[in-house]
Amino acid sequence: MPEQTDKKWQLSKGDVMIFGKLGDNFKDVMGLFKATFLLIGKDKDLLQPFYRILAYRLVSLSLIFSTIYLGVQGSYLSAFGMFMGFLGFSFLSAFLQIRQQAALSWMSYEVVTGKDTDHESGTARLSGHNFQLLIIAIINKTLEKGSQKQATGFKGMLLAILTSVLTEVWDIVHNFLIPTMVIEKKSMKDSVVHLKTLKKNIPGALAGVLGSDLAGGLLGQLITLPLLFCTGISLFGGALLQGTLPVAWTFPTPFEGMFHTINFLPLFTLSFLYGIAYSCIATAVLGTKSIYFSIFYTSLNHPLKIHESFRKDVTNYLNYNGKLKGLKFFDKFTEKKEEKSFEISAKGNFDQKLVDKIKGAFDSNLKKGHTTEVVINFLLKKNIKQDVIDFSYNEYLEDNVAQILPLIKTELSKGQTKESVSLFLKEKGYPKCVLVTAFKKVS
Repeated sequence: MPEQTDKKWQLSKGDVMIFGKLGDNFKDVMGLFKATFLLIGKDKDLLQPFYRILAYRLVSLSLIFSTIYLGVQGSYLSAFGMFMGFLGFSFLSAFLQIRQQAALSWMSYEVVTGKDTDHESGTARLSGHNFQLLIIAIINKTLEKGSQKQATGFKGMLLAILTSVLTEVWDIVHNFLIPTMVIEKKSMKDSVVHLKTLKKNIPGALAGVLGSDLAGGLLGQLITLPLLFCTGISLFGGALLQGTLPVAWTFPTPFEGMFHTINFLPLFTLSFLYGIAYSCIATAVLGTKSIYFSIFYTSLNHPLKIHESFRKDVTNYLNYNGKLKGLKFFDKFTEKKEEKSFEISAKGNFDQKLVDKIKGAFDSNLKKGHTTEVVINFLLKKNIKQDVIDFSYNEYLEDNVAQILPLIKTELSKGQTKESVSLFLKEKGYPKCVLVTAFKKVS
């Protein structure tokens, strides 16, 4: 999209800029999260993968706590057996959870495109993908183990930062790869090419990962205060009732009086209950990411397949380019900015910086509902020459038509009508003059 312009180029009351503001994008992202939960409301079968992911996590939790319990009780052989079971199942659990995420991804795609779904449909879609899902699970587990290592020294700190960055990047990539694989029925290798659409929509991807993690973190914080209160109660109960509890759990403390020894079984039980609560939160985060990225992928690659009841909520967020000032940070990784103050346009003897400002004026004011004639008259009053305005307007049309022409041709070839495609693009904010020019090229 054209670069945003100075305030003097705008045609609104008070000359207030609308691009570069967070409000519209925040609304769009919230719309996408809203659709995530609306999807579950449409088909309760989407909860089935959640239940299974939670079950796998609770089995791992039970195994490790059983190991500790048996070890304290002195049943070392049984504790060793439980621990080996935990090690084996932890890797199996990682794979099983990825499978459920992949099944949920396909089920979400079916619901968002207006179809009925069930868990059998989701798992059946995974045929041929088990090895690739296993690779994803192994990478997940490896990064998880790396992030848990304690950093010591400067090198350790750098390694911890690098691991953290890699984990977040991989979190985005693998959550986007899974719907690509199951929706397109492609291998991981063939699905990688679709990452280029992810590169162009970094804000939406970040919203899915960071937003879900943030929500999980907030839920974790909500149970912290009750946890601290219950910890105090359990320690007090362990000191008060230690005569009635198993002796193996009674340990000396540095305190005197009734707290000289404390039975830690109540605290151990509380820790187990906290582990269950944490597993529920982690399951909700994983499942939400799967649904989010399924909608995200569908919005980018199959927007016209989205059911009408969801389309408005899940497509408004797509046009981030040029709207979020804070996210201009990512431009330095994608393209090198050039100084255009004295750059001559490649298509005519005009100052490229002036041309970009005029294109920006057309873009923002046409999207506000002003006609082409009104914008041109406004620019003429700004002492802009007619030939520069005409040149800039034509370049503005060419730029926008080039963006939407591939989509128009693809959707028309699939049997979509011009009216439906035009309506969709109009809802995306493309002005009438751009749509008319684009459809002339496919006539």
